[in-house]
Amino acid sequence: MGTLNEIRDLVRFNLDNRSDLTDARVDGWINQTLLHVSKPEVYRHPQLETTELVTMVAGTSTYALANTRTRFVEGVRNTRALQGYQLLKKNKRWLRERVQDTLGRPSHYTTFGTLGVENNIQVWPTPDASWTDDLEVEEYLVPVLLTGDADPSPFSDDWDEILIAGGTWRGFRDLQKFVTADSYRETYANLVNELVGRDKLEALSDPIEYDLRTGAARARTQRRI
Repeated sequence: MGTLNEIRDLVRFNLDNRSDLTDARVDGWINQTLLHVSKPEVYRHPQLETTELVTMVAGTSTYALANTRTRFVEGVRNTRALQGYQLLKKNKRWLRERVQDTLGRPSHYTTFGTLGVENNIQVWPTPDASWTDDLEVEEYLVPVLLTGDADPSPFSDDWDEILIAGGTWRGFRDLQKFVTADSYRETYANLVNELVGRDKLEALSDPIEYDLRTGAARARTQRRI
């Protein structure tokens, strides 16, 4: 896993070693790429999957998650021995339409937060004294941004080349060098598709292709070897 300093130096080299590019500006392009490739619709990184336990309290329906970088909650399960069960996810509107002072066995939950993270869960009905169990919350996280020179990329070495290509694409695009930017965008997309396709070959008959223009995953029309 390359460090931010190593990745930054290679991005700056690709950008013709321009002396007017500050570290902060180049780091922004790298971190934009990091956030993009961390989206599960691009690739599900095992490093970003985690669980935590939340202890329910009688009369309390809303709980803050310890992880402040939760992109989304994938599931909530009551861990009561021999009586564990999965809670059903609903949206906030559904929960608002329920009677909020209803007490009993929680069967549903919703999530909410700010700035692109879901760092709170709310259960319904509100647990009563007989349902103060632990909830196992499955989460998918936002990666920690790279800020210090020695900060390592959070993913495997294979992704370093992708961070470099993506950072270079964003750099040339922001510098309005659109022809060169398009070339690096193509390189970036090909690297992502190659890595994602290779990891999915055993699970998919047709590896997906990620369309950077629309942000959508699509079936590849021709198998590449």
